[in-house]
Amino acid sequence: MEKAWVMSIRLLDWLDEQHSKGLSCLVFYPGILQWDASGSSMTIAEVKIFDQAADLPSPYIAPEETGRIAALPDYRSDYYRLGIIWYELFTGQPPFTGSDPVHVVWQHLAENPAAPVIVNPQIGVAASAIIMKLLAKNQAERYQSADSIRHDWEKAFAIYDQGHVTEIFELGTTDFPKHFSFPDELIGRDEEMAEALDCVKALSQQPRRGLLWIEGEEGSGKSFFIRQLENKIKQDNPIVVSSNFRDDGTLPYNSIKLVFEQLCVMLLNGPEASRERLKLQLEEVLGANVNVLTDFVPLWGELLSKSQSAPSLGAQETQNRLAYVLISVLAAFAKPGQTINLVIEDIHLAPPQTLRLLTILLDEPQLRYCLFILTARNNTPASAELNTWLENVMSNKGLELRRIRFGALHADAIARFFARSSFDNEIISELAEIVVRKTGGVPFFIRQLMETASSSGCLLPDAGKKIWTVNQRSFAALDITENMVAYLHRKILLLPVDA
Repeated sequence: MEKAWVMSIRLLDWLDEQHSKGLSCLVFYPGILQWDASGSSMTIAEVKIFDQAADLPSPYIAPEETGRIAALPDYRSDYYRLGIIWYELFTGQPPFTGSDPVHVVWQHLAENPAAPVIVNPQIGVAASAIIMKLLAKNQAERYQSADSIRHDWEKAFAIYDQGHVTEIFELGTTDFPKHFSFPDELIGRDEEMAEALDCVKALSQQPRRGLLWIEGEEGSGKSFFIRQLENKIKQDNPIVVSSNFRDDGTLPYNSIKLVFEQLCVMLLNGPEASRERLKLQLEEVLGANVNVLTDFVPLWGELLSKSQSAPSLGAQETQNRLAYVLISVLAAFAKPGQTINLVIEDIHLAPPQTLRLLTILLDEPQLRYCLFILTARNNTPASAELNTWLENVMSNKGLELRRIRFGALHADAIARFFARSSFDNEIISELAEIVVRKTGGVPFFIRQLMETASSSGCLLPDAGKKIWTVNQRSFAALDITENMVAYLHRKILLLPVDA
């Protein structure tokens, strides 16, 4: 046990050192950590920044690193990983394990592990509670600073050393972040979210097909809004599947294929009775066209019995047949009490053939309790053609249509965000005005500006008062480019040479 305590502190010191260099979202887990015999010295061959889930074994990934939730990885993802390794040090295994990586990822998202003290009573209640705080699903509920982790951990060790394994104390009393992290919340989009949720609710209460159209400039926060919307929709347990049009130009109908692949996965992992019912229903309805579905999405072949090959048709007839098959599948899922929400982003990237297929689907009266949620970027080469397409779709009187436009954020919305983020009340109004002038109220640039301000030392934590103070002169002098590529290039140049 004593060696585990030594190793835990050394790992925390290493992590704090990396964060002080401006590095976060790091790839580290027991398989690549090298320890000396005493556990007091640790090395890692390469300090690598997390880029995708494949960088880490599934037992060591944070919820926000899975890509399944709206939150973005940040330095607190490293604290979650620290909690995993500490859990393993004191119990002998990570909190979540299994032979199926997909199931392990699901555990990170939805399950709570047994407290370490239940697995190993010798660790003590206090140390166990600290590890569980590090393993909170929500980043805001974890520790926010290494100093606070160290303060509580050393206190827990003293309690352990005295043999008081049942003693506990209030955690995080000294906790306040050293560096500002942009919180994963919507800024100034409350009305838009209310309208989107009203559209979802209206569709669930009446047998109509619907289209929720969300548009805005690049960087206006559409993707983040969509992730938040998906999370809210899922709370009422309807079906939500999502994809993106970005690859349709080179992979025909790829966005639609991904949606129907997710529906198949959902069915294969669902109750056997429901799976068998839909199997029989689809085989009866589709007949010889079963092969059209299994050719389009091969995964459906694991569920449906293949039929004789469907006859060859011309291009338009082939598309119509595919549309009929897809409509049949959607109609089998969507019903009273079970709406289906198809979220597909970046329709401005969709080629004409995909738009034609979507038109057929949106025109189909069978698709009641089915909502298409599409996002589009304004002012692209495809905007004129896309507006014409949308006008034609809007002429369909059987379609419930809601159109939400994202504009620039105003200073009052940004000021409310600063108030929620514990900024000094005396400077909030002026700070919000500066942010609007520098960013034009574009959420992407607001995030980059605040992160630049943090890394430049303009945002200063007052741990005693637990507020953020601002060097307003330095903040006002910050330079933020309107070119995203140039901005990211500058960020890369600022990384340490050994990063």
